[in-house]
Amino acid sequence: MSAPDTRTGGRPKGLPKTGGRKKGTPNRATVALREKLDANRYDPVDELIRIARAPNAPLELRAHIHLAILPYLYPKRKPINDSTEEPMVTNVITDLDGAVGVTNARAESSSEA
Repeated sequence: MSAPDTRTGGRPKGLPKTGGRKKGTPNRATVALREKLDANRYDPVDELIRIARAPNAPLELRAHIHLAILPYLYPKRKPINDSTEEPMVTNVITDLDGAVGVTNARAESSSEA
């Protein structure tokens, strides 16, 4: 059983949404936290940098801090798709004298053309 197509309330279908909070507006808790941090002159990034540069900080902690900050400076790279359109075929050619040679069938076919 499906819902009927007729609407009994709300805005008519196709009418854009109006009112509400504008995109990007922080909520009250976020604003309060930022104000408190500003009032105490506290910047978490500066504090992390200070800890990471401390000579007596454990190496593991320092590395963890650097790895946490790294994605904000350098974006992660997408993996490269190594798939090829045609599969690579390798032919091993041996002769009776015991000499062994390896050739690439794709390279031979492109050089013959």
